[in-house]
Amino acid sequence: MDSEQTNTLTLDEIIDKSMQYLEKTNPDDIIVYGSDEIRFQLRFSKNDIIVSKRWANVQAGFFYVKDKKIATTDISDISSMEAVYKSLDELITFGKAIPPKDDYGGIAKGPFQYKKLSGLYDPDIVNFHEKAVDQVEEGLNAAIDHGAKHSAGILVWGYSRSKIKTNNDVEFKTLNSSFEFLIRSFLEPTESGQGLSVGRMLNSLNTQQAGQTAGEIAFQSKGGRKGEPGKYDALLSPTVVADIVGATIRGANPFSIDIGRSWLKDKIGDKVASEKFTAYDDATVPNGIRSRFADIEGVPSQQTTLFENGVLKGLIHNTSTAKKLGTTTTSNAGLIIPSNTNILIEPGIFTFEELIRESKKPTILVTSNWYTRTTNAAEGIFSTIPRDGMFLIENGEIQRPIRELRITDTFPNLVKNISAIQNKTRQIKWWLEVTIPTFAPAMLIEGVNFTTGTK
Repeated sequence: MDSEQTNTLTLDEIIDKSMQYLEKTNPDDIIVYGSDEIRFQLRFSKNDIIVSKRWANVQAGFFYVKDKKIATTDISDISSMEAVYKSLDELITFGKAIPPKDDYGGIAKGPFQYKKLSGLYDPDIVNFHEKAVDQVEEGLNAAIDHGAKHSAGILVWGYSRSKIKTNNDVEFKTLNSSFEFLIRSFLEPTESGQGLSVGRMLNSLNTQQAGQTAGEIAFQSKGGRKGEPGKYDALLSPTVVADIVGATIRGANPFSIDIGRSWLKDKIGDKVASEKFTAYDDATVPNGIRSRFADIEGVPSQQTTLFENGVLKGLIHNTSTAKKLGTTTTSNAGLIIPSNTNILIEPGIFTFEELIRESKKPTILVTSNWYTRTTNAAEGIFSTIPRDGMFLIENGEIQRPIRELRITDTFPNLVKNISAIQNKTRQIKWWLEVTIPTFAPAMLIEGVNFTTGTK
């Protein structure tokens, strides 16, 4: 990977000198982290590329604890170590002024042994800008070939070198690459489809397939009429599953439970979902956008079972929340709260075509959604608006496109009524609804409540 610097400062110098500076204050815990990143973007609209952008940035962040008083800060566009020291002085002063967090349990103590992971960095991404326009055009052409009039979307890719260092004998560096391609195709404003392709390794980028998916859904949604509200079985695409079924998996977090943002309070060991439902947090999966060989405390990555055959087996943890609840860290440390890496939902036994044939009762196929909002997070009450093609299935066959409905239901109802699962998964991530990378299959769910949409 090419090395870029801010003036004459390297990432190593910023991290090492900052650690030395903070250690002089005899703190309880320090985490210093930083990255040297190069990113590219191609944005397109109405079948034409309209924005091309490249940016480079060296940034650093700091987690500082003294007398159980926790302070954090981030710095970007670093011009000199003097500027960094000024920010650190402000961080130390701020830390003195805030109250202690009595239940703070510290960070992990190293050193650790790390396993080598594959699929984190693709060296070909350094020169991918030479092929990026062709990749976008392949996606656009595929959408047109499969019925779309025009498409819009974005291709973002980049690579970075990062370093993490703590005062507990942890220090490591990583190389990272990633890409995200999102395309939305149209016939008319109410006749649209979405496709995406995301990952780390370029051999998994498939703009053509994403464009084909978007174009086909847009074409098939032609002439859709307002659907009738009521209870239906729902066939949810991987994109929708990643959002609204994934919400329950993301809720297996002690912080979310403590603040009333999860319906899983006091449910560890309980059967809360269909026995067909098994899900993990996994930072080791190849090509996973958030895969890594250690968390920000330096704890080696692992796969953590969160749900097994419908039973809530446990939560994600950092060192502090694990100590509070009498368990061990799952290598899911964020700076303040536990954070998911990649979510994996175990696939089932059905092809997508078989899921359609399994839909004997009136069923609504939802291909994408947006504006998911909870009205009572502690009980899991939510609503979301299907976006792009939505279709009525009867007697195991797609009958016609429909629109102007929303899903108004509960997360517990969704996961308890999973009746069939697709036999493969796709990695889903997109900026509007699914920010945690989720390897999701399509799912057939019984008895989902559809209400009248806004438009």
